Amino acid sequence: MTVNHPPRRPLVLVVEDEASIRLLLVKSLGDWGYDALAAPDAATAQALIRAHAIDLVLSDIRMPDMSGIELTRWAKAERPNMDVILMTGYGSLETAAEALRLGARDYLLKPFHRLTLVRLAVARALEQQQAQRTAARLRGELTRHELAQRELSLHVSHESSDAAATLLARLQAIDATVAAAGEAIAALSQQAAGGDRMADDQAAEVVRVVGQVTSVDNRDALHHLAALVTLLRRLTADAAHE
Repeated sequence: MTVNHPPRRPLVLVVEDEASIRLLLVKSLGDWGYDALAAPDAATAQALIRAHAIDLVLSDIRMPDMSGIELTRWAKAERPNMDVILMTGYGSLETAAEALRLGARDYLLKPFHRLTLVRLAVARALEQQQAQRTAARLRGELTRHELAQRELSLHVSHESSDAAATLLARLQAIDATVAAAGEAIAALSQQAAGGDRMADDQAAEVVRVVGQVTSVDNRDALHHLAALVTLLRRLTADAAHE
């Protein structure tokens, strides 16, 4: 019996040295339908990233042991598919540009007058991440499908070549046998018309030649040749009595 497990909820890591903001974000993420972990500093965050399948890091920039910029650089090297959103109360265009250059998904300014902005940023990042995963999976399936189609085409082509070669060989066998039978019948006709008793032996040769193609699917031609042989044998016998 197959057990259907509920889909895994996205896991978000909050890295914030201010306890009040850290607890607020963890509680809000739970209310929004996400699982959340918390780290008061970058070193703890690194340990959690190594230990858990974290989907998104929501990190402050200014921390005592390591900046959020440095953490982003490390996190993207450690887990390239994991997204990072940086938060700071000391924003500047240079800092934002550096964060995005290193691979951060978004950049938020504190204090958060409305948590709706955080919620939208988190939802947008996770949706884009899911879309990228789906696209990668579909590309993989398409590649496997194309490879399977190519392998099937090569297999069919190989089998078709073998079938064509077999058919050609059979047709060549028919042509050769019919040509030989035609020559024997022509000789037999001349000898029968002249009353030559050797024509009977030639008729037997025609029968042997015709028998060579009994395994070939050309029954009408075989019956026609057999009828000719029978007629010529009768002519030979009449010529001998005269």
